Amino acid sequence: MLRLRPFRRWSLTAQLVVGYLVVLGTGGLLTSLVGSYIVSNTMMEQERRTARHDLAAARSIYERQLETLRHAIRFAAGTEALQDRVASRRTPDLHSYLRSIQETGGFDFVGITDSAGVLLTNTYEAPDQPGPFLDLAVLPPIRNAATRGADAVTEVVPFALLRRHGPALEQRAHVVPAPAAGGGSMASAPAGAMVQFASAPVRAANGRLLGILYAGTVLAGDSAIVDRVNDLVYGGERYRGKLLGSVTIFQHDLRIATTVLNGGEQRAFGTAASPQVAERVLRQGRTWNDRAYVVNDWYVSAYEPIRNGENEIVGMLHVGMLQDVFNETRDRVIISFFAIATFGFLAIILTTYIMIRRITNPLVHMAGVARRITAGRFDQEVFTDLPGELGFLAESFNTMQFSLREMHADLEEWASTLEDKVAQRTEELVRMQARVAQAEHLASLGMLSAGVAHEINNPLGGILALTSLALEDTPPEDPRHENLQEVVRQTERCRNIVKGLLEFSRQSSSDQEPVDINEVLVKTLNLIESQALFFNVEVVREWQQDMPPVEGDRSELQQVFMNLIVNAVQSMSEKGVIRLATRYDEAADQVEVSVADTGRGIPRELIDRIFDPFFTTKASGQGTGLGLSIAYGIITKHGGTIVVESELGAGTRFTVRFPASRLVASEGMG
Repeated sequence: MLRLRPFRRWSLTAQLVVGYLVVLGTGGLLTSLVGSYIVSNTMMEQERRTARHDLAAARSIYERQLETLRHAIRFAAGTEALQDRVASRRTPDLHSYLRSIQETGGFDFVGITDSAGVLLTNTYEAPDQPGPFLDLAVLPPIRNAATRGADAVTEVVPFALLRRHGPALEQRAHVVPAPAAGGGSMASAPAGAMVQFASAPVRAANGRLLGILYAGTVLAGDSAIVDRVNDLVYGGERYRGKLLGSVTIFQHDLRIATTVLNGGEQRAFGTAASPQVAERVLRQGRTWNDRAYVVNDWYVSAYEPIRNGENEIVGMLHVGMLQDVFNETRDRVIISFFAIATFGFLAIILTTYIMIRRITNPLVHMAGVARRITAGRFDQEVFTDLPGELGFLAESFNTMQFSLREMHADLEEWASTLEDKVAQRTEELVRMQARVAQAEHLASLGMLSAGVAHEINNPLGGILALTSLALEDTPPEDPRHENLQEVVRQTERCRNIVKGLLEFSRQSSSDQEPVDINEVLVKTLNLIESQALFFNVEVVREWQQDMPPVEGDRSELQQVFMNLIVNAVQSMSEKGVIRLATRYDEAADQVEVSVADTGRGIPRELIDRIFDPFFTTKASGQGTGLGLSIAYGIITKHGGTIVVESELGAGTRFTVRFPASRLVASEGMG
């Protein structure tokens, strides 16, 4: 701390210049080192990404070659000329036709088998001197052609098959393993030849399988694909006498087609891939995207497995670029980076003093304004024509002052309107209290109605008993007999209505029991459909029988359905059709009840509010807005759900679902 005291006596400008240069020098050195590391990693990652893109291009060319073979063989197999020759077994004509297919398609070999996969003839053997028996059904492309149709895959075929198509072809397919330059490991000898193999079924007009047409291109020693990729991706360029890029097709870990040169200008056929690459790509089935030693040099490479038609790994596809190109570019960028950093540091030393003076002068002005604001003069503003961040700071300060003044004005305005808001909320509270009082009044009326119904039930029982006795004493031929029968029927009807009303209004503790939904709906209709508002309403019943019961309170469920049915009648102005349907959803294990009407419908913007307490679309005095809210609470208590669908002018459908009970209902349908 004592050593810093002389430094503190310096002017602000001197302190800023010295401190800035110390920080800049330290930071510049660290930045250069970190930057060099980042540049190296970034460039390496870019090289890997480039290798992946190059590999995608190589794969596209390789697969396009397969697709070309597939189209060619499918077209040839579908010609009538070939079908006729195979059906008639005219070997000379068939032999010459296969030769034309080979010349047109550019295949290394073409042949045809019978429907069982036994070789009939090919383009090499004379038609009058067929070779020994050869069963090609062991090859998956031949075996699967009848079911999969025309296809082209990479396949390793036995050398015996190539021998039947000419010794020269077999000799070309034999690639002798050789050690890489520098004493690398040798690849294993191949058990067959890797070819691009196409096959297609030959069928008669009636669909009968006549044979299998096949053709192929031997990849070993064929540089057409790798040269095409090299020209497309790397343009055939060279770097210090070496090819810039490398493209290779491996059979397992053996190079059978490559642009890599071994020593002089000889292609490195027969050399092996590095053990690390072979382990990752051939045995683990994963791609390789990193630097790799290729024959005699390091390349930033990408490898991926080549699979046959049975998804087995039979080889690898490789592309890569010389790592020396990357190293040279990296070194050039890092050297340029250090040179620019050094030049910039020197330039900063020359300009720092001037820049700091330009910064400190406006700060002195802002400090004076801040002191005046501290003294209570909030009308102060700072100049906004200052440079850079200081100008932005000045504008922000002035904006803050303006916001404070506006906030003060808003507070005064809010205080003046607070009384109006309190009065409005008070009025809403009074209206809500009135609705609650009306709901309590309706509840009292319900209890009174239950008492009246109970009192009426006793006289009705006496009337029914006396009338029944009089009916027994009256002979059938007596004119009064029919009148007494009518009195008995009407009295029983009144008794049933009163009984239903008593059952509905019974106050209980919500006893849960297995309940038959169909029975609840029938009793609800018996209670209300004799009322005047149902005279012009048609009720359609669609009950599903033998449904499982639901666990619930019979009285509460009856209250739910009564609310829904009465609301439906009122929405139709007491004229229309109500459709009541029940069904059991086995998948969800739920019992479903739907109440649909042909009324005026509910506006879309009001559907989400119809279950709110005291919300109603009816005229004043015609409803409290509690019916659907209470129904929603009962349904939720029973573990159920309710869904509303409505269309203006077409009607409304309420769908209620309850979980089914596995118990047996206590009562059956009466």
